[in-house]
Amino acid sequence: MKHWRHWVRVGVGVALIALLIVQFAEIRSVWTTVLRAHPLPLIGCVVIYFIGVALSCIKWQLLLRAQDIHVSLSHLVLWYLMGSLVGALLPSDVGGDVGRGYAAARALGEGTAVWSSVVMERLTGLITLVALASPALMLMPSMLDVPVWLPVSASFVALLATIGIAAALGAPPARLMRSSHRGALVFRQVRDVVVRYRSSAGIVVACLALSVLFHLFNGLSLWLLALSITSDASIAIAFLWPIVGLIGLLPLTPGGLGVREGIITVLLMRVDMSPDQAVAAAIIGRILLLLCSLAGLPTLITTIVNAKASSSDRKGIQSDVGV
Repeated sequence: MKHWRHWVRVGVGVALIALLIVQFAEIRSVWTTVLRAHPLPLIGCVVIYFIGVALSCIKWQLLLRAQDIHVSLSHLVLWYLMGSLVGALLPSDVGGDVGRGYAAARALGEGTAVWSSVVMERLTGLITLVALASPALMLMPSMLDVPVWLPVSASFVALLATIGIAAALGAPPARLMRSSHRGALVFRQVRDVVVRYRSSAGIVVACLALSVLFHLFNGLSLWLLALSITSDASIAIAFLWPIVGLIGLLPLTPGGLGVREGIITVLLMRVDMSPDQAVAAAIIGRILLLLCSLAGLPTLITTIVNAKASSSDRKGIQSDVGV
C-alpha cells in the first residue's frame, strides 16, 4: 500500500512538471533549449553536487566523533550517496536520511548514536537555510519586482522561525512534556538529539558554518544552471537559492519533484529569462540531480545483497536449532 502511495506522489510530481511546460512554455522549444545548454556550467553543477555531499559528510563525521564514533569519510560518503538515491528514485516512503541512517547503523552497530547524528546533521542544515532565506527575501523587491511589504514580512517570519527553533530546543523539558500532541512528541525527540550535543558546542558551530558553505555552493549551482541556458544570467540568481530550498522541502512529492521545478521556473522568469529558458533550466536541474544520485547505486546494491544474506543466515540458524 505504501508503494502505491509513493507512485501516486511520483505521478503528481510528473503531472506538475507537465503542467509547468503546458502552462508556461512550448514542448519543442523547451527540448531544443535543453539540447543547446552549454556543458561547462553543467559540469560545474555536477562538481558542486559532490562538494555538497563531501561537506555534509564532514558534518556527519564531526557529529559522530562527538559521540566517540570514528568512521572514515569515504564510508560516510558512500552511505550518503546511497541515501540520496533511495530518496530520489525508489518506490518507498523511506527518505534519504533514513536510508543512509539504516546503512550506517547496521555497519557501526550504534543505532541511537547514528540516528541522532543524522537528525542533527539535517537540523543544522535546516536552521541555516531558514536563516539565509531572510536576507534572500530582502533582495526580492529589486530582483523580482514584487511589492516591498511581501518579502519584508516573509523575511521577518523567517528570522523569527530561526530564533524560535533555537529557543524552543533550549526550553525546559517539563514544558514540552505537558503536551501529548504528535507534533510535540516529534519535537521532544528532536530535542533529545540536541541535548546529546550540548557539551559539543564547538562542533555544532562548525556544522552550522559548513551548512552555510553548503547552501552558498547550492546558490552558485543555481546560477550555473541558468548560465548554461543564457550567457547573460546574473550572479544575483545565486541569492534566490534559499527560497528554492525552503519551498522544495514541502513534503508533497518525492524529492520535491515538480515543486522545485515550479519555483525555479517562476523565479527565473522573474529575472528576465523567457518561459522556455526557465522551464528548460528547471528540467536540466532535475536530470542532473537524478544522474548524480546514481552514484549511490553500487552501495545500495551491496547493502541489499548483504541484508538478504544476513536474513538467510538467520533463517538457517533458526532451522538448525529447530531440528
